[in-house]
Amino acid sequence: MVDAREELGGAGTPLLAAKSESLRKDWVKAQLVDAGRSRAASLGWPDAYAMTKALGEKALGENHGNVPVSIVRPAIIESAWSEPVPGWIRGFRMAEPVIISYARGLLKEFPGVPEGTVDVIPVDLVVGAIIGVAARGPLNEDGSPDITQVASGSANPLKYERLVGLVQSWFSDHPLYDAEGQPIAVPDWGYTSRDRVQNQLTRAKTMLERTEKAIGSLPLRGKQAAWSAKVEEQRETVGRALTYVELYGAYTACEAIYGVDHLLALHESMAPADQGEFGMDPRIIDWDHYVHQIHLPSVVEHARVRTDGKRGRSESRSDRLRRQVLAPERQMAAFDLENTLIASNVVTSYAWLASRRLDRDDKLRLTAKLVREAPSLLRMDKADRSDFLRSFYRRYEGAPVAQIQEDSAEMLSQLILTKSFPAAIRRVREHRALGHRTVLITGALDFVVEPLRPLFDDIVSASLAIGDDGRYLGQMLDVPPTGESRASALFDFAATHDIDLSESVAYADSSNDLPMLEVVGFPVAVNPEIRLASLARKRGWLVEEWSKAPGFKPPALPLAPRRHLTKPAPR
Repeated sequence: MVDAREELGGAGTPLLAAKSESLRKDWVKAQLVDAGRSRAASLGWPDAYAMTKALGEKALGENHGNVPVSIVRPAIIESAWSEPVPGWIRGFRMAEPVIISYARGLLKEFPGVPEGTVDVIPVDLVVGAIIGVAARGPLNEDGSPDITQVASGSANPLKYERLVGLVQSWFSDHPLYDAEGQPIAVPDWGYTSRDRVQNQLTRAKTMLERTEKAIGSLPLRGKQAAWSAKVEEQRETVGRALTYVELYGAYTACEAIYGVDHLLALHESMAPADQGEFGMDPRIIDWDHYVHQIHLPSVVEHARVRTDGKRGRSESRSDRLRRQVLAPERQMAAFDLENTLIASNVVTSYAWLASRRLDRDDKLRLTAKLVREAPSLLRMDKADRSDFLRSFYRRYEGAPVAQIQEDSAEMLSQLILTKSFPAAIRRVREHRALGHRTVLITGALDFVVEPLRPLFDDIVSASLAIGDDGRYLGQMLDVPPTGESRASALFDFAATHDIDLSESVAYADSSNDLPMLEVVGFPVAVNPEIRLASLARKRGWLVEEWSKAPGFKPPALPLAPRRHLTKPAPR
C-alpha cells in the first residue's frame, strides 16, 4: 500500500487497492523469476528458459512410448535470410533490445568474449529444417528421439567481435535520432566482465531512484514536473539495460559450439530443387550482407525508432491526441477547476472572501494564521481531499449568505479571472462550439463557482447547509465531488443525460483526480503535478500546459482589496 500511495497519491481507496494488488503480483512474479534463474544457474543453464526446454526434451524422451519423436533444436532465431522476405520475423527477438540500446547510446559496454561465437540462425532456415525433418521421419532405429541442431557456430561462425564491428559501422552510417532531432553518435564498444557492468548499472539505478524520490517530494507541476518524468525515463532505461545484461550476458560469453552434422547431412540428402525451396544450410549466410543489408534495417523498422532528424513531416503525438479530444463525435467535456482552469484553490478563495470586509489589522492577523496553518493544511489535503474540504469549510460557519454571494460575484473579476488560464477558457468554448456538453465538476463551493455558470452547460460543486437565520452552518450538504465521489458524480451525470463516457473528455491536474480521468475515454492531464505527469506519460494521455495571461502580476497575498462603499449624494 505504501508503494501504491507513493505512485498514486490520494487517488482513492479502490484505485489504491487495485494498485497494491498489482504491485503484489509483480513482486511475487519477480521472486519466482529470481528463484527460477538461481535454480537454472545451479544446474549449469544460462537461464530458466533454456532449462525448461531441456526438461521438456527429457520428459518427451521418457514418455513418448511407441510414438516416434524427432526434435529440432535451433540456436538463437533471428530475422529471415530470404523467405518470406529478407528480414522478416514475428515479434521482438533477443538481440534487438541490446542493439537498439547500443544505437541509442545507452550501452557502452556489454559482457562478452570478443573471440566468442554468437550462434544465431535465420528463421527461414529453421523452418526449412523442421519441414525437412518432418518429411524424412526419425532416424534412430532404437526409438530414441532423433535430434537435429539448427545452428551456425560450427559451420559458419559469427564472432562476437565481428558482429559488434558490423553493428557499430552500420549505425555510424545510419544513426538513430533523439527527441530533439539530433543524431545519436554510437560509442566504441567495450568488453568487460558481467559483474562490472551489473554493478555500474545497479549504482546508476539506485542514484536515479533516490533523485526521483527527492524530486517527487517537491510541489512541482507542469513543465517543472517534467524533470521527474525525465529522471523516471532514465531510471527505466537503466533498468532495462540491467535486465538485458542479466538475461543475455551469458549468451554472449558462451563458448559452446553446437554440432550440425545431422542438419548438413539432411540438406545434402535432398534433391537440388528441394534444397532451393527448403534451404537449411547455414553456410550460405554472408554475415556482412546479412547484418548490414537484412537484419539491422529490419530491427530498426520493427523497433519504430526515429531514423531522421526532420521535423514537421507528420502529425505530432500531442496534435493527434488533441485532434481526438476535439473531434465532433465526443459527447461531453468535464473540467476540474483548481490548477486546471485557474491557478487558485479553496484556501485562496477563502482568504479573499474572509478579508473582503476586514480592516488592515484584521487582515494581517488572518494572513499570519493562514501562513502558520499552511503546512498542516497541505498535509491534510494530500492525505484525504474530502476530509480536508469538510474540515476547512467549517470556517464559513456563521457567514451571512447574502454577503458571501455578493462578495463572490466581485471575486470573479478581481481574483478568479485574473488567475485563469486563457487557453483553458478557450478550450471550454471550443467544446461548446462543437456541441459537446461542458461540465465543471469541482470540490469548490457553489457560491465560488456560480459566477462561472455562463461558461458551462452544467456545474457540479460542493455546497454548505444554511440555517434559518440566513447564515452558513459550516456543514456540507453532500459528499464533496472529489476522488472516487467525483467519478461517481460523473457516472450519475452521464446516466441522467444519456452520455457515453467512452466518448467523453476529462481535464484535471492531480493524481487525486485519477478516478475521474480513468472513467472517460479521453483523459487530459493539465499542468499535472509529478505523480499525474508520470502516469500520463506511461498511459499515453494528452498533456496540456496552460498558463496565466502574460504581463499580469498578482498580489503577493490573495487578500481582497479594501471595500469602498459609495455614499449616497446629499439631497
